[in-house]
Amino acid sequence: MKMHAQLDSNTEKRVQDAERLAGKGQYVAAGRIYDALLKQNPDSSGYRARRGEMAYAAGDAARAIELLSPVLETDPENVQLLKVRGSARARHGDIEGALDDASLAVTLEPSDPEAAYLLGSVLYGCKRYEEAVLCFGDAVRQAPTAKSYLLALADGFIALQKWQAAEELLNAVIAEDPATSFTPYGMLATAYLKQRYPSKAVSLLEEAGRQGFNDSRYYQQLGNAYITAQQTEKAVTAFEAVLRLEPGNAYAKHLLAAARGQVTDKASGSYAAQLFDSYADSFDKHLVELQYRVPGLVRRAVERLYPSIGPEPDREKLGRILDLGCGTGLVGVVLSDILGGFLKGVDISSKMVAKSQEKQIYSELVTADIQEVLQQDKESYDLVIAADVFCYFGELENLFKDVRAHLLTDGVFIFSVETNPEDAEQSYTLSSSARYRHQKSYVEDALVQAGFSIEEIMEENLRMDFGSPVEGLLVVAHAAETCA
Repeated sequence: MKMHAQLDSNTEKRVQDAERLAGKGQYVAAGRIYDALLKQNPDSSGYRARRGEMAYAAGDAARAIELLSPVLETDPENVQLLKVRGSARARHGDIEGALDDASLAVTLEPSDPEAAYLLGSVLYGCKRYEEAVLCFGDAVRQAPTAKSYLLALADGFIALQKWQAAEELLNAVIAEDPATSFTPYGMLATAYLKQRYPSKAVSLLEEAGRQGFNDSRYYQQLGNAYITAQQTEKAVTAFEAVLRLEPGNAYAKHLLAAARGQVTDKASGSYAAQLFDSYADSFDKHLVELQYRVPGLVRRAVERLYPSIGPEPDREKLGRILDLGCGTGLVGVVLSDILGGFLKGVDISSKMVAKSQEKQIYSELVTADIQEVLQQDKESYDLVIAADVFCYFGELENLFKDVRAHLLTDGVFIFSVETNPEDAEQSYTLSSSARYRHQKSYVEDALVQAGFSIEEIMEENLRMDFGSPVEGLLVVAHAAETCA
């Protein structure tokens, strides 16, 4: 594409200035120069194209699409602009448009690794992992030393749980250049932890440390590996290093407290959000692997409480429900055939809420801290459920009082907790896994103080953790006639 037929010396200098600024990463400033040039030459497709590329590089995807689309109408086979607009569309959320642009770019230029990588990235974002791996493989074959393509291919293998292929590829990347980038170490360590090989993750990350990596991201991942490997003293040292480098890191603060055996009132909202945002895509599958039982236990409790309710058309249905810490919507799923009205889900993780939204079961979903919602929400409910939520809270009295305030007369509260031994010195503790455990007597006292009568407390195995059952309680309580 020609930017212009012939440039006068002043215009040529301005173009050179814009490109020099772009070369320094100053895309906004470069864009301003192209804006001025476009104002003088509004029909210049070349200026418009470069302005669009500057907009995308500066992070303005919508403006890039606006600028590039008319150019591509007259030059529809411009692979470079298809790649830029496809990237901008993906960033802007137009996935279908991004797939169209990336697919056309690959068709027009099959040997362009950037086009293959772009198409793979869009497919990966759609969770079409098999197709994404094929595209990343094409990009690697065309540019075998490009680290970004190699890491994308390894990421695809991990998504498909092709662990051996991912391990071989990441080890090769590390062997080629062991001291430049921490990313392949971090990816491989995460893969080891997903496979429940914490000792391998620890050994790998310690080797990364010997290579000179020492930023907060490194120490945080090392601390996580030590926690999983139950090397708590080393975890303390790692999280202390994180906080020296990044004093405001709430995630590291919570895990440091857990590793030290300190008891806090609750996990911070930012810790929970970061934790569950990272889990969202694999959460349901992960819980199946852990034999997670709480949603099923909730369903059984509901059936015991409400014998007249059932899925048949002539049976009664549940009333208004609030699902605290709804996660990916598993409680909504197990109750879906007996819902009769409003179901509201609340979770601090936006990515978890998005997964719940995909299930199309909830009447309303809110991304927020559950305490904030309980304190601000004016609605009342027949049933409040908190499945596997209070393991992120130590002190429960105020939470229970807030729940009681939202229950209708004779409303029901169903929740689970992990148990702390009755002979322990503290009524609740923060375990090295960064989850709170509560004594049964403490839970009972907190419920009574909040204005509940206890229907039943069932001792249950909630899930498995490294082959051992996690002991807990499934609690059913009624709102008493008057608050205590």
